[in-house]
Amino acid sequence: MRRESEHRWGTVAPVHDGATSFGAFRALAGLAVIMATPGVSHALGSPATPVGDEIRINSTYEGNQYSPAIASNAIGHSIVVWANRTDDHSPGAIIGQRLNGAGLAWGEEFRISGKAAWYAEAPDVASDDDGNFAVVWQDDNMEAGPGPHVYMRLFDRYGIALAAEFRVDGTTREMAFLPQVARTGAGRIIVVWHTWNGSTSEIRGRRFTASGAPLGEEFTVVADATNALRGARVGIDNSGRITVGWSQNTAATPTEPASYDVYRRRCASDGTTWSASARVNRSTTLREQRFDMAVDATGNAVFAWLSEPAFGANRLRGQRISTTGGLAGAEFEIVTGVNPLDVTVSKARSTGHFTVGWTQFNGAYHLFYRHYATDGTALTSPTPATGKYHTLLPSIASDADGDFTLAWQSDDLSTWNSEINGRRYSGSEMVDASVRVAGSPNSVPRGAHVEHVVRVTNHHAPSSLTGVGYASGMTLVAKPSTGTQVVYAEGDNWNCTIDGDARCLYVGFIPPEYTANNLFVVTRPMAAGASSLSVQISGNQYDANPANDSAVETTTVDE
Repeated sequence: MRRESEHRWGTVAPVHDGATSFGAFRALAGLAVIMATPGVSHALGSPATPVGDEIRINSTYEGNQYSPAIASNAIGHSIVVWANRTDDHSPGAIIGQRLNGAGLAWGEEFRISGKAAWYAEAPDVASDDDGNFAVVWQDDNMEAGPGPHVYMRLFDRYGIALAAEFRVDGTTREMAFLPQVARTGAGRIIVVWHTWNGSTSEIRGRRFTASGAPLGEEFTVVADATNALRGARVGIDNSGRITVGWSQNTAATPTEPASYDVYRRRCASDGTTWSASARVNRSTTLREQRFDMAVDATGNAVFAWLSEPAFGANRLRGQRISTTGGLAGAEFEIVTGVNPLDVTVSKARSTGHFTVGWTQFNGAYHLFYRHYATDGTALTSPTPATGKYHTLLPSIASDADGDFTLAWQSDDLSTWNSEINGRRYSGSEMVDASVRVAGSPNSVPRGAHVEHVVRVTNHHAPSSLTGVGYASGMTLVAKPSTGTQVVYAEGDNWNCTIDGDARCLYVGFIPPEYTANNLFVVTRPMAAGASSLSVQISGNQYDANPANDSAVETTTVDE
């Protein structure tokens, strides 16, 4: 639920009810210390700017944490899932961790797969606009017979499981593996996976309601008797139209690499009317594969893939797809002259901005990204995201207006153990936040308490698009002048610590043209003269107007 109240300075922002849980409060408390430094402007003055440093997402240290996947709700709260294996002989598990709008851990790490299995791995996750999420994975649970099969489990936005895991694929195939999942903004689910029926490689799928009830039987998207299908991906728009992508070798001789291309099919919202297979890439010189794709709320899609025009000469290419399923604009180059390996793509469901991430080799594999406008205009150059460790298998998720979070597998080559790391970034949709200080008397006696009323406003114009223009992760530093002490700082939905300065985080989000709940900062001047309080704010979003991100209030102190 959301609470709203009226205030004479404007409408007070509703608070996301999940943000006030104890786990979230405790996790968010550290953000003010990490993000805010007194006297320094923190406005994110350019698109795709990091919000803080990268963090380790997993809290389990033993063994290997690998193969992460991430999804986001409309306002930037994320869920990261990955496979965990503590040693070579123990059963594997699928683990999850929620992240708040600043990309920090929200609550505790939790187990997703309920049954013990030898190889629970290859997880994927999808979220609806409210943050309810679905997790799929492949599992060699011998109760289901030989070969891996696909399982799914549903959770609400608080990370509470709605039911036990259940098998997604039917009994007509020997195995099912490498599942992918997508959700509409309202929560409808589509799952696709690879399978083998003894003679033919297939990509199959099945639709589900938001509560996990099947919508019809499973279906075949594409089949190939030469076992030349690779890397199924799926997206779904808010009307329920489905887009499935894959790479396929259509050569008469399946071992010939020159015929790998990226393909797509689209299905109407009825779940039964499919378009013909269509090639995505226009370059056909050698191998076009190792791709990813993403779909926005209206059905626009973007594909990015590894293109190899000559052996050892790799590059990344991209292609936008229109709402009708046709090619939109020209194929474009993302990066060239490097050795890219893994690629990941995310698209803002409301605004259509998209971000491509990839790993490339320069002594070790490291992660890079590039951010784009809806029309495919590059808003950044290829930008390094991390260079600390050997980096593999990145995954990216965007909120409704393009702020994004990257998660990846980091391998410490000295120990050969892996962990899951992540980092939050602003997008390119500007949120203009301002701060004001008022309320203190003109003069006070030395040693008296002075109450300052601090108000933070989001000036972004209201939008009919879900999640656009919301300010989250709003941090504030209140710095007293020399000879003045901060006594306390408090306010509804403000979480503050005091260590000379007051450092505070607004727990929740501020919608467009809303003002956050008042923050009350009480100071005590210990010397006669002038006593001032300087405040500085910063948020998780791109802010091209830093001039109103700071304010000062001064009071005369009498003997």
